[in-house]
Amino acid sequence: MLNAGHGLLFTLGSEIQIELNWNHYQAIMTEKKYQRYYDLAGKASSENWESVKKSTMCGCYFCRSIFPSSEIGEEDWTPDLHGRTVLCPKCSIDSVIGDASGIPIREDVLEELYQDIFDSNDFPITRTEHLLIRPVLKQDTADIFEIRGDKDTADWAGVPCIESIEEAQEYIVEHTEYGRGLSIVLGNEVIGLIETYTDRELPYDSLFLGYYMKKTHQCKGYMTEALTALRKKWTEEGEEIPMLWIIPGNVASERVAAKSGWTYLDSHVVDINCLNQYVDFYE
Repeated sequence: MLNAGHGLLFTLGSEIQIELNWNHYQAIMTEKKYQRYYDLAGKASSENWESVKKSTMCGCYFCRSIFPSSEIGEEDWTPDLHGRTVLCPKCSIDSVIGDASGIPIREDVLEELYQDIFDSNDFPITRTEHLLIRPVLKQDTADIFEIRGDKDTADWAGVPCIESIEEAQEYIVEHTEYGRGLSIVLGNEVIGLIETYTDRELPYDSLFLGYYMKKTHQCKGYMTEALTALRKKWTEEGEEIPMLWIIPGNVASERVAAKSGWTYLDSHVVDINCLNQYVDFYE
């Protein structure tokens, strides 16, 4: 192809290469444009109570909301090693930055931070009509203690009861490290937990799933909504669908399993909290 204005001769291959080079250049420049914000965001969103309170406008790079600092309430924080970390008043995640940090509070910046930090397989997020389902975080400690520390819930689920805040913190570390724990969030409150695990003592070589709901939110359809969404997502992405096991007589869990797409397979005697008893398996 002849470009008469510049007297240059380009082949089709050269044009393609130039376009590829230009696209690569643009990608590099875009990355450089936001790189300084990536580097600042971690510090700006941790132990940031004082900084955020000095800001005029704030943004959350998780839910990408932009709001005045005056909307952050006195209860919107979680303790950290050397100070208080702000929680987003919209989604309750510790991803708030204020304009006093030097990071511009704009939609494009928040979107780039979200893509870089959260939008990956390391932090899977599922949204439903009413719920946000995301990995357990350290600010969930009190809610996890309430949910897994309830003896009735633990007995019906056939799992050990969490007996202290320290045990709840250990639960978060373990389930974050292996990506096995998910919190079910309604508004700004963690109302339930979903966890996946393997157990060589069980009769199937499969991934298993456990689920627990706060008593105040049981029998409202939230667990069915969460499990249905996850099963649909796993199916669409070609991932393994975890099996369930339920202690006979746990009618509420049986209904949730059936409504969410699991079907009864068979029953086996297994060791549950040092007791041999029948449990029902679902796939």
